[in-house]
Amino acid sequence: MCNKISEVMLSLNPSYTYSRSLSSTLIETAHSQQYFSKNLPRLTDVSNEKEEDFVFNFLSQLVFSALNPV
Repeated sequence: MCNKISEVMLSLNPSYTYSRSLSSTLIETAHSQQYFSKNLPRLTDVSNEKEEDFVFNFLSQLVFSALNPV
């Protein structure tokens, strides 16, 4: 799965150096943030969003910021 995500990332930005690391971080962080959102919300910025929406929005911003730096 990480390899497939890495390939998608590289299709968006072929010069991105850390696609495999980012893809594995993405999967691990998705699990961690879901757990933290439900059980330890002070470790997250979940606020009033549903946990799933928060995790999706956070990871989307993380990935696209990394792939498309300003």
